[in-house]
Amino acid sequence: MLVYKTRFGICIESYGDNSRATRIAGINTVMVITSCYVICNILACIAGFVEMGYSSIVDPGNMGLSKEMDAIAATVLGGTSIDGGKPHVWGTVFGAMVLQMITIMVNMNNVPASYAKIIKAVIIVLAVYLQGNRKND
Repeated sequence: MLVYKTRFGICIESYGDNSRATRIAGINTVMVITSCYVICNILACIAGFVEMGYSSIVDPGNMGLSKEMDAIAATVLGGTSIDGGKPHVWGTVFGAMVLQMITIMVNMNNVPASYAKIIKAVIIVLAVYLQGNRKND
């Protein structure tokens, strides 16, 4: 909704499509990128507080360890291109749910957690491969 219904969202999408054309069109790209970083940092702070609530400890060295692979896998599985462009927010939400289901199934079947990481890595590789083939067609 934010991306398609607001001016700020359209500026973000246009910057993702072509940053040079966005700058030439008169959009303040520095302000757009700075705003995106500020929003991401605020959301990361909130996520840190939520994670701290789950684990009851604060260990910046280990908190959120291997969550970046889950984020990349959810985004790629949801259909968002790695090269930038149009985001697919609901697809990313669906991808996150699928990855969480994989993690839960691995935990419930007493399979080592390293196998879940291998499954997620295979999903990332397949999704990137399929995106590359789709772009070439």
